[in-house]
Amino acid sequence: MSFDINNAGPGVSDFILLKDLSEDGLLENMKKRWEDGFIYTYIGNVIVSVNPYKPVNLYSKDIIEIYRTNDTRDLPPHIYSLADVTLRTMKYESQDQCIIISGESGSGKTEASKLIMEYIATIAGKNSRQITVEHVKDQLLNSNPVLEAFGNAKTVRNDNSSRFGKYMDLQFDSNGNPSGGKINTYLLEKSRVVTQQQNERNFHIFYQLLNGAEPELREHLQLKESAKYYKYLNETADDVDDANINKDSLNNIINTMNSIGISEKDQLSLLEGIAAILHLGNINFELVESGTTTPGSKITNMEEVEMAAELLGIDSNALATALISRSINDYAGRSKKAIIVPLDVEKAEFSRDALAKALYSYLFDFLIQKVNDQINSESDDNQKCVIGVLDIYGFEIFEKNSFEQLIINTCNEKLHQHFINYTLISEREEYKRAGYTWDTNFYFSNQLERSKEMFQLIESKDKGIFALLDEECLMPVPSTTSFLNKLDHYHINHKYYDSCKKTRSRRVNKTRSKSFSNGTRQRRSIKAPMLVANNTHESEVITHEVFWLKHYAGEVDYSIDDFVEKNNDTLHSDLVLLYNLLKRKLSEI
Repeated sequence: MSFDINNAGPGVSDFILLKDLSEDGLLENMKKRWEDGFIYTYIGNVIVSVNPYKPVNLYSKDIIEIYRTNDTRDLPPHIYSLADVTLRTMKYESQDQCIIISGESGSGKTEASKLIMEYIATIAGKNSRQITVEHVKDQLLNSNPVLEAFGNAKTVRNDNSSRFGKYMDLQFDSNGNPSGGKINTYLLEKSRVVTQQQNERNFHIFYQLLNGAEPELREHLQLKESAKYYKYLNETADDVDDANINKDSLNNIINTMNSIGISEKDQLSLLEGIAAILHLGNINFELVESGTTTPGSKITNMEEVEMAAELLGIDSNALATALISRSINDYAGRSKKAIIVPLDVEKAEFSRDALAKALYSYLFDFLIQKVNDQINSESDDNQKCVIGVLDIYGFEIFEKNSFEQLIINTCNEKLHQHFINYTLISEREEYKRAGYTWDTNFYFSNQLERSKEMFQLIESKDKGIFALLDEECLMPVPSTTSFLNKLDHYHINHKYYDSCKKTRSRRVNKTRSKSFSNGTRQRRSIKAPMLVANNTHESEVITHEVFWLKHYAGEVDYSIDDFVEKNNDTLHSDLVLLYNLLKRKLSEI
């Protein structure tokens, strides 16, 4: 499809003009427009976009110029229109603005944020310090490939799924000209570093490093070429070597880091950290029977410890000791005495994985800080207004939903509540301006009440799901069974909560979205086997370590077999000392 200024597409270009406001009517209008290549539709001052899953000729400097020089109300719906209205409102009203991009995984949120930034950076002029549009645009937009390399991964729904939330401030001076930006990140899915769901992958940077490292760099990092040699990469897919990542991808990332001013030393430190994580994951342990009641463990491949320690700049013996034991201070008597407690294989593996996740999280934060150092202008006294762009995880429903999905979906509940509040207030103001009396809108009222009850269930400080999980993690021997029993005890009668104990006989119908190579979307229904009286299923056994939440976007079953482990993601004191040493070494670069 090519862009036509005089063609707003089939159906209605603004849903508020639709006569049939039922769900079927909305979907039919959206489908009709999408099939003709019109992926954007307004809802008043909100814009709905549908991922075309194919290249479209809707984005160019010429089209940007059309939206810059014309009244956007006379033009077809477009993401550029939203960006233009936001920028003009900021300039004319001298008020900060915010754009919230929300949608399910794979719906195109990250691409939408790029297009918004590209439009704003392109149409704004030079500022008082003669920082050109191209410079600001390069600094803001060139950071995206680097952030995607370290923060995106392949999932079952999206080959380039953002596994972190991003809020970017686009900063402007008192004349309304761009002066820089600042990136804040949220909810990095660091558990992905050590484990992924079936047919998913780790973060892109691991594969890019293995596929694209030059011989000299590979030798320095002591890496092999294939992902099949690394535990953190080879346990969830048959074809672990991603053919879609070519050997030039790492060079492209390095060139991009050069272009935004990240030094070669910083770049090497980041890659050394990534390689060290791969070596950490390959450290193996075996059980050692001791004379005490507490079994210990030993490392069977010290060469991996030595390679990781060398890359991190720490002592290999100190690292090995911290992985297989922990020290407890005994304050009995007149002096403090350290007691060494051996760790069994399971606890040693937990320590290894916890260190790997903490290290990756710090490397990601380190990267964000380096990017912000190059683009941030907050210290500029002339900096006046900002446009915030929020790009965060979409609502997620997978075959197996875990702790990450609960956090992500809770965030989307928050966004949904914000949208309802915003819409409600806007409607009230519209009624007042028109001189009409506002009667309570039952849909909005019900939605707000639903959100209030849902957040009480999840976030209540004493008996909410998160509070009960924290409480369980403080137990001497925390367990998922005990956690689920607590949930059932306090929330068994909550209308948005369900569990096997609450419903002994149920059939769960899940609806999933499946993407096809031709860009179409097909709905498929998956029926879970019925739970019968003897606690078995007709065709397969499904663990009872599951609870259901009835979110605004649908019912989600959460498997809690690793909730405690993921929430109790802490380093014992000896690893904390090593971790702080690593942070100091990086901060000194």
